Amino acid sequence: MFNSCGKDGGSEEVGFGEFNTHISLVGKPISIGDSIPAVIGSVAAIEGGYLFYTYVSDYLLLISDDEFNNFRQIIKKGNGPNELSQVSGTFGQELDDKSLLSVFDPNAIALYGFNPETPDSVSLYYEFPDNFRKYIPREVIKIKDGCYVAPREDRVYGMISFDSKTGTIEEWPVGYDFKDSQNPKEDIISKRLVAYCPENGMVAETYGCFPRIILHNEQGRVIKVLTYDNYKERVDSQGMLAECFMDMQMTSNHIWILYGDPHMDNQSRIFIVDYEGNGVAELGISPAHQFAIDRKKRRVIAVNPNEEETGIMVYRIPDSIEI
Repeated sequence: MFNSCGKDGGSEEVGFGEFNTHISLVGKPISIGDSIPAVIGSVAAIEGGYLFYTYVSDYLLLISDDEFNNFRQIIKKGNGPNELSQVSGTFGQELDDKSLLSVFDPNAIALYGFNPETPDSVSLYYEFPDNFRKYIPREVIKIKDGCYVAPREDRVYGMISFDSKTGTIEEWPVGYDFKDSQNPKEDIISKRLVAYCPENGMVAETYGCFPRIILHNEQGRVIKVLTYDNYKERVDSQGMLAECFMDMQMTSNHIWILYGDPHMDNQSRIFIVDYEGNGVAELGISPAHQFAIDRKKRRVIAVNPNEEETGIMVYRIPDSIEI
């Protein structure tokens, strides 16, 4: 029997900020070649290679093997057959048929699948109903038993879950009293991140300019709130709160957090913390907007669309760091 995707519950708040290990990584720039007119916006590690979201291009994604060879543009932007109007920031997730990878079109509010071996063919995987659309989801993550989670984009904190078997939507508890914050609500809500770890069933949400990670289980219960103790609020050149948490990835043992606004900082940092809130390591890298972890190759692949020649940087994860 399918268990409810959402469930209320208590939580504890834990601070982190002290790390036993500090390492500055030296990266290698990756070139996609002059023949591909695109700017790299984000990256996902897939089996045997990488997917990149691209700006300023007729195509939405770029695919390569795991040695950054054979770059190929895939999924043309448009409204015709095998075309999508847009791709959200969450893509490349394995679907039920592991040969299919996910792409979510936030304009159509539908999830599509494609096979990286034959990436020119894109098929509709699931079209979400109207009761889901009112939350204006910009990205969707598939979790267990036909249940999906999505951050709310209707100017409300928190996330929703959707059970595709019953059509039921549940609003997950936010897990933190944002009334204590002096930050403008619009800033917090418009800069949010969601990640999911299928190995341990944890779902994490955070707001880019508000340094807290809210951990849920797959049923929606708030398990813990992790707070970065050394955060100092900053305002960017447009008077908006500067982002601090730029991206977030999860492994079975750790949460990896990309910290530092590349518009304001000459270095980004990756904080590695465990699920109890203990600081494990702090890695220094070149300024980046987004990153992915390749566990098999022990790599961090970081992306900065502001850098034309070094938009993609690859770093080797030291052997002393558990992935």
